[in-house]
Amino acid sequence: SHFGSSLSPFSLGSGYAYLPAMVVHFVAAAGAGSLCVVLLTQLVFKCLRTLLHVLSKDKSGRRQLAAAALPGSTVRPRSLRRDLASAEPTLSAQRDYRSEACSTPLRLQRQGPDLVERPELCLVRPDEVDDMRELQRLLAAELQSLPQWPDLIGERRLLRFLRGHGSPAAAAAAYREMLVWRGDNDADDLRKAVQGLDWGTVPFPEWKDVMQVMPMDIDAGRNSDGNVVWIEWSGGIDIAKVAAMPACTFRRKVFKMMELRSKVLDDLSMEQNQLAKVVQVRDLRGFGPSFFADLLRNRQMMARVRDLATSSVRAYPETLDKVLLLNVPQSFYLIWNVFQSILPEQAKKKFAFLQCPYDAQIVREVAGCRALLSLTRLISPGLPCPGKGNTRVAGGAFQELALEVPAGTTLSWSWSGGVLDFSAVQFAVDSSFTGKGKDIVPLARCSTHCGDSLAAVDSVVLLRWSNVFAWRASKTFSWDVSLSGKVT
Repeated sequence: SHFGSSLSPFSLGSGYAYLPAMVVHFVAAAGAGSLCVVLLTQLVFKCLRTLLHVLSKDKSGRRQLAAAALPGSTVRPRSLRRDLASAEPTLSAQRDYRSEACSTPLRLQRQGPDLVERPELCLVRPDEVDDMRELQRLLAAELQSLPQWPDLIGERRLLRFLRGHGSPAAAAAAYREMLVWRGDNDADDLRKAVQGLDWGTVPFPEWKDVMQVMPMDIDAGRNSDGNVVWIEWSGGIDIAKVAAMPACTFRRKVFKMMELRSKVLDDLSMEQNQLAKVVQVRDLRGFGPSFFADLLRNRQMMARVRDLATSSVRAYPETLDKVLLLNVPQSFYLIWNVFQSILPEQAKKKFAFLQCPYDAQIVREVAGCRALLSLTRLISPGLPCPGKGNTRVAGGAFQELALEVPAGTTLSWSWSGGVLDFSAVQFAVDSSFTGKGKDIVPLARCSTHCGDSLAAVDSVVLLRWSNVFAWRASKTFSWDVSLSGKVT
């Protein structure tokens, strides 16, 4: 996949891309607590962004990369779709995956034009047969002695190691390291505990404890490739509560979820006849320089972050398909430089950064309409929609409401308050995931607005009030959103 190659900051191929992170690192070391330091940091970032744009102006294709990676810019969905799928200008296409009948015990994937687009989602390809047989030979003793769970010893688990490490020898070594990790963390006991459990937002009772300190929805539907969609409000993490939770207890709950996820993905791979993965959408709204400075100073939390990231990569390779990071603050690149050091190069390419405010069209195409619903409900759980209320939007931030609008239903809205950038976009709920959203209300700066819209098809409507243009001044507004007509 070329997903990360056009969006990641390190793909710019220039040392200047790391200057913002170096500046934040210097500020954090000096103590980024005062308003003056924060304002100075913002000013330096703006200067560096301009400098990078000038330096990359004469490089072919660099202008688009800089626009994708730097704060205050946007990525056009059309160009993103071209990067995601080199064969077609759309994100994905309808496929008919079937296995060939053959004498080999491996489950071969039928080749065709559709597999050129996303070969990493295929099961064993003809060009991988010899490597897979060699990997099975190298691990024959281990595979016979392990519990006979398909998601542990089956060809789909081995295929993830082969693609994640490139060669049978490297994959076998990584698999043996994974077995050591499983022994150290009693993973077999966790695997027994998840037998018979179904995937869901709260797959087992202990997961509620994690959700209370890390707001997330791990079952936000499936995307166009059949992959599991995982939504997380990373900016809502309560560091104090996470740190207060005993490390062994926290790790056991997270690793139990990882074991269940591995089992579910293996079942989905069999059902869909393609390698099922996870698409993560992480909203960084709420993060700031002081948050990252505190995180870097908290050695216990940094150790937990490294432990979880290392365990995920080490024990469950090729589980992630894409990771969308939304509303990325300028100070994030400091923590990213620390985090990416433990990621394989192949994993880094799966990350994409969308600046504030994020492009909802990209999220819809990558993760689906339900992802937009889940995201807004995670961040604003107390705001009724449909319904009415009052809310405040901080300077440099935005507020969103999303709701399902069935076909034949009329959506009505009215609001008034401070001057904000208001927009309303309708996304059709269908299986293609490629249709462009309809601007019911094009982006306009106003202090009041009212209107209605009749949905011709089942839709999700996203209402956005943006105060990003204001540096510090917060705005308050009241709203009333309702549905009438054919409401089910």
